[in-house]
Amino acid sequence: MEHGFVDCHCHISAREFEEDLEDVIQRTTEAGVKTLVAVTEEVGEFARVLQLQERYPDLVAPCFGIHPLQGGGGSEQRSVKPQDLDAALPHFYKHRERLVAVGEIGLDFTPWCAPTQQDRDDQMKVFVETAQHRQGAGSARERPLAISC
Repeated sequence: MEHGFVDCHCHISAREFEEDLEDVIQRTTEAGVKTLVAVTEEVGEFARVLQLQERYPDLVAPCFGIHPLQGGGGSEQRSVKPQDLDAALPHFYKHRERLVAVGEIGLDFTPWCAPTQQDRDDQMKVFVETAQHRQGAGSARERPLAISC
């Protein structure tokens, strides 16, 4: 058995890695990492994480998730809405057999990002519904959850 490390929660599909991705991958494998469990935060990252799995099939293990905070950082950041999950579900079901987990999901009631009870209720609804979809229609296995905390 070959020994190595598993990064069980990474954001290798993030835009910050686009310029030096090859260098990051090389340093990762040189450090003994055998698997990158690549979580996503929004539907826009799904295609990128699947492309990375195709490019590095023995390294990248994809997850699909809807983070409780959407829209990047700064003033555009907002609390997740049920519509965000609605947009993600077709991708999840289409690619469910390729996924090793569902994530990143969770709750973030930071006052400036989830100031209202409706924001918190929406986050809870998305969290619970995402967790319920982790087995997926017609899938033979239930996937673990990668939870933001």
